[in-house]
Amino acid sequence: MYLAGYIAIVHPLRHRTSRKKARIFLLIIWALSCVLAAPCLMYSTVMTKRYNNGKTRTVCYMLWPDGRYPTSMADYM
Repeated sequence: MYLAGYIAIVHPLRHRTSRKKARIFLLIIWALSCVLAAPCLMYSTVMTKRYNNGKTRTVCYMLWPDGRYPTSMADYM
């Protein structure tokens, strides 16, 4: 918001980004976001545990190819 105000005050006649360029930027941002989120989507696992008192608990966790949380190097990266 402040950047738009700065540009409107300091450079009022400057050419703004076209709709086509803005759409291309948005497409690049969404594509990059999908690529960065893909490993979490691929290695998420759900486990349901039943206890002796009859209750169940469902947990979602990351199961990386080199193991689980405390020992996984992929989890640190």
